[in-house]
Amino acid sequence: MLLLSPAAVTAQAAKVPDIPIKLLQADRTSLKSWSELKGKAVVLEFWATWCAPCIEKFPELTRLAGKFSDKPVQFIFVTDESRDTVTAFLKRRSIPAGWVAYDAKEAFAAFGVTERPATILIDRSGRRSGEVFATELDERVLGDLLAGRAVGREKPSLGGPKEALASAWLARSFVTVTQMRLGNDLQGRGVDLETLLRYVYDVPSVRMELSPAVDRETRYDFEVKGDGKHPESVSPLWRSLVEASLPVRMKLVAQERTVWVLRKTTETPAGLLPTGEKLTGSFSFSVEKGEFLAESGNFARFVSNLENALGEPLVDDTGLAGKWRMKMSWEPGDVPSLRRALEEQMGLALEREQRSVEILQVDPL
Repeated sequence: MLLLSPAAVTAQAAKVPDIPIKLLQADRTSLKSWSELKGKAVVLEFWATWCAPCIEKFPELTRLAGKFSDKPVQFIFVTDESRDTVTAFLKRRSIPAGWVAYDAKEAFAAFGVTERPATILIDRSGRRSGEVFATELDERVLGDLLAGRAVGREKPSLGGPKEALASAWLARSFVTVTQMRLGNDLQGRGVDLETLLRYVYDVPSVRMELSPAVDRETRYDFEVKGDGKHPESVSPLWRSLVEASLPVRMKLVAQERTVWVLRKTTETPAGLLPTGEKLTGSFSFSVEKGEFLAESGNFARFVSNLENALGEPLVDDTGLAGKWRMKMSWEPGDVPSLRRALEEQMGLALEREQRSVEILQVDPL
């Protein structure tokens, strides 16, 4: 059973912020205050139309909603995307489990949601009861929520001194939906080897070389927890845990390769606009649609997504940093179209050059 300690319950049971949200397929057009749902437990499922793991969970969430249809539980699917985007998606694929909240950027910020899917639970008194991975949401968790018990993940004891700086575990997983939560505490369920290594070494997939003999099918669950006072201890512990536990050998090597190089075509690229006082905002980079939009997007994140779209290493020679308003569209799967869009819409140029780049080589032990 997923229960928290009394101390954790006290820390988590915070009053839910009253963030107005706009609704579709609900008995109202908006929710102005959580007091409107007083007496109901609420499951907030943060998702996006482009998030495959989110959509993969819809059938199970629909089953749960149906099983608790006679109970005071309200499911709300929350996305920061526009009404038009969500409406178009709902025409292709229904979400019969509950209400759908759109354009809910403030809700993402208020609840501290940076990854999706994310599942946040609100008890019947309108207080935040806990947070679980979508793969962990089941009848027992909803039963605990209705009974007023806080929910969450109990961390296994690893022994050792009570004042340990950090603790960690890694195990084989039977979960097929990948979910990760990164921050001071690192948690993952159903994570494949490539994804795990990408975050452990901060290396994108296009800069990895996995031997054909490496097992790519096995998935892993993990948790790495710091004491809150020494955040610098978490990442080294995570890397040490992975290197000691997985049946592979990892090595970062420098290789000469023909890569893409990103440069400015003018001193101040026209496609990058100041964000003003706004520090957070939506960020969407869809390779399938050939669309990119950021209201307040980190330029380094844009470069990372661009590298993944190209499928080859990318060297950033722009010297740009910080957050910008950016927008671009191109023909999906067409690199010349992507290059034209960068130059004409963003004021950036992509060129081919020979450079030394760092590659993570992964071989079986």
